[in-house]
Amino acid sequence: SDDYLVIKDGKVIARREDNPGGGLIGDKPNVMLGNNGRPSTVEISHPDGSSTTFQTGCGGGVHYSFVSGDVLVVTTDCGTLFVIGTDGHLIFSDEYHHSLVQFGGASRNGKRFVLAVAAWHPGDPSYMTDEWLAVYDIDHRRPVFAWKSDPLPYQQSQTALSADGTRLFIGSGAHLKLIRLSN
Repeated sequence: SDDYLVIKDGKVIARREDNPGGGLIGDKPNVMLGNNGRPSTVEISHPDGSSTTFQTGCGGGVHYSFVSGDVLVVTTDCGTLFVIGTDGHLIFSDEYHHSLVQFGGASRNGKRFVLAVAAWHPGDPSYMTDEWLAVYDIDHRRPVFAWKSDPLPYQQSQTALSADGTRLFIGSGAHLKLIRLSN
């Protein structure tokens, strides 16, 4: 999710890697999964040896991704999204009951990120029945754009935001879309 392509006149002219997270400030999250009814905890270790923590309120699996050097997106198996600072303070949260929420990438400027929200039919094998891609804006503290995936991907649509967060690139199966977003 930290790789990107440079495209000019419809041609790929470069491939780059960028780590918008820990490499900028040295903070390293450590996720402790809850059990026996206890909530999961995200502990962020700082270069000076101190640490800050954030309690998710969910006893299930927890995943994190950096949006910028000081902001993380934390998703849980309980369908809750938390946007927190590396100081451990909650910036905002959102809930998607009975859905799987997964991080889909961030703009290079750290102002926006994509969240894939999917509903699954249980069984063996289970399969996706619905997917929405939501673009969140950190300053507005809410989603500013949503797109219903069609056709549905097998696992999760592939997404990327432009450096300034004004374009969303979506790959779902053999279908590609480039969408211009408003500021």
